[in-house]
Amino acid sequence: MRLRIPFACQRGCALCAGAVLDAPVLSADVVQATLAHAQETGQGRVYCQGRDVANSPHLASVLSAAPRSLDVALVEDGPGLDLPVRVRSLRQMGIACVYVSLLDPTAEFSTAAVRSLDQRKQSLAALLALSRGRDLPVGVHVPLTEQGVRELSVVLRLLARLSIRELLLSEVLGGDGAAESLDPAVAVAALERAWRGANAARVRLRLIGFERLQYVNSPVGEPAPSCDSALIEIVRRRIPLAAVRAGIHALGVADHPSSLNQLVKSAAELRDLGLELAARRSPLLDLPACLGGTQVVRPAAPVEGPTAFSKSDACHACPLNEPCPGASKQIELVPPSSLLPELRPLSTWYGSHRPQRILILSSMGGDGLFYISTLPALAEALRRHGVSVEIVSPWLSRWKPRELPALGHDRHARDWMSTADVEAWLKQHDLAAFDLVITSDFPTARVALAAGSLGAAARIVVTDFHMLETMHLAVAAWVPPGGRAAEGGWWPAEQLVVESAFPAHVQLYLNYGVPLDHISWRPFALCAAHFPPGPDVHESNVMFSGGDHLRDVQTLRAATELLSDTVHPIDLYAFGERLEGNAHLRHQGSVSVPSFYRALASSRFVVLPLQDESNCAAGVTVATMALMAGRPLVVTGTAAIRDYVQHGVEALLVPPGDPDALADAIARLDTDPALLSTLAEGARQAGARISTQHWAEQIMSGAPLLTPRRTPFGWRHW
Repeated sequence: MRLRIPFACQRGCALCAGAVLDAPVLSADVVQATLAHAQETGQGRVYCQGRDVANSPHLASVLSAAPRSLDVALVEDGPGLDLPVRVRSLRQMGIACVYVSLLDPTAEFSTAAVRSLDQRKQSLAALLALSRGRDLPVGVHVPLTEQGVRELSVVLRLLARLSIRELLLSEVLGGDGAAESLDPAVAVAALERAWRGANAARVRLRLIGFERLQYVNSPVGEPAPSCDSALIEIVRRRIPLAAVRAGIHALGVADHPSSLNQLVKSAAELRDLGLELAARRSPLLDLPACLGGTQVVRPAAPVEGPTAFSKSDACHACPLNEPCPGASKQIELVPPSSLLPELRPLSTWYGSHRPQRILILSSMGGDGLFYISTLPALAEALRRHGVSVEIVSPWLSRWKPRELPALGHDRHARDWMSTADVEAWLKQHDLAAFDLVITSDFPTARVALAAGSLGAAARIVVTDFHMLETMHLAVAAWVPPGGRAAEGGWWPAEQLVVESAFPAHVQLYLNYGVPLDHISWRPFALCAAHFPPGPDVHESNVMFSGGDHLRDVQTLRAATELLSDTVHPIDLYAFGERLEGNAHLRHQGSVSVPSFYRALASSRFVVLPLQDESNCAAGVTVATMALMAGRPLVVTGTAAIRDYVQHGVEALLVPPGDPDALADAIARLDTDPALLSTLAEGARQAGARISTQHWAEQIMSGAPLLTPRRTPFGWRHW
């Protein structure tokens, strides 16, 4: 019997290198160490795999040693004929799920066309009996050999016909426990196909193995839409294959000096790749921060002789001399031979000097919250730092430092994208008087840049807190027909910087051709005076849910119908037809933003079911409100949401469209006071990092791009 951990941790330890224990006798110490390590690295399940595994003498010792937080699943490599008659005893022993293999998963058969017909019939008979009995969750196991890849579509159709909701893919193991080789390109393509098929069939996809392909770090414990694997996270985020295989830290560049050269042909390409992966919270560990890596804590190397300039103080890797100690020798072999031209502070860093004169330019805008609260609050916070700040905004007459005004839908009866007020102001003033110009949207940034009077050392920052809204207007004005990036790039000025609140959607910016070293990842910021913390979460007897954009109300309704009478009710604040007949879901309709926030801040926690749209973010405003209020979340784990919360820190993340998982998470958080307190404290700490005060402090410190930082629960930006 093999005891397998789903996927390797990032520490390179012996337990995780193969993630396999395979011996005639599994000692109690080894079993304990393996299970403890799986729990420590955030795993939720381990797998006992083998032939006739249900009758293995080691199974009882594994189950008795497994902590309550770890599920134990069986993977039957043989025909599994004994499973149906033993299923009830397995359930009583604590087995979470049983997987039956229809293809032979051992190395000696990995090149065979199929398992023998008799073996396949026996396995199928066992699978049918298990699926009909419903005494224990059952799934199909497919070893990812070349034959397994070809069989995937057949297996998915079989799952749909039998209403089976679990598919397990695994690497093939040789006799020594080592994984058999499968071309990475074939493996990644197969995983992508399996993920798409599983999502379409509403099947949960799980993986064990594939450690060799895990060149991109995945946030441990943060589920993808229908699976729990790092590799599927890569596919789901549409990271190009080259990026998947460019993990310098995992590949071992020292042992493969030519591998990196095959992926990137210049230092500029390496820089772009590093920045892209850093945006996805998957940094290349061997690179300095200026290349999108994580080396920001090394002491500075001694410098011989004078140097023209140094890297930002925030990058403590090295001064800008040649060679750079922050980059390995193998990286320096990338043409050109020196990275010196690329090792420069990112243009998104506010600079080495403290800006003394700041201008904030705001158009009418379509989101009153951002224009009437966030931007004026930023100006106030900067003034408290002793900076001269001027703000130009048609919303200022409604600004209140201590109270969020009711927003309504009044847009002053004008086109919300109008920049007329900004243009009128610019005709009377000179931008040369300012070190930093912060603009509310792309049309406003275009008008400011067109004024042509900005100083050489100054920058224009466009706050893209609405995911490229109005970007098409700026592109149409900046780029003549047929003049897109193919002819050498179209970015209008080195001084123009984008601050985006959606790093997980970096691909959208790449599609527009926005240079990655002109993007800073900045969270959606709220004014703490307008969004104060709420009372102790344990004082409330109701949960909160609300908002309209891409809300999955149907899943919420189905989930609340599964809740027991001991769980508190949920108040839903949203447009639409009133929902009746569900005591756990009380539809309160639509209210003003101040009333909306008061209800949110007075709740036990926030329930936020979302539809997962790959090119559109939703729920970020409500999620940030919850953090400001110190409220945990039960929320769909979309890409944008995972930029703001981590599973087990501020929130419980659930897959989209899964009412069972949503109901389980709601009930768990509502009935576990210790967990509720822990997540509430995490939410309060996260709220401090997304406030306008924190934003102002970063501007004044000249802080760099927020590079990903590692936590026990994965990588995060802020």
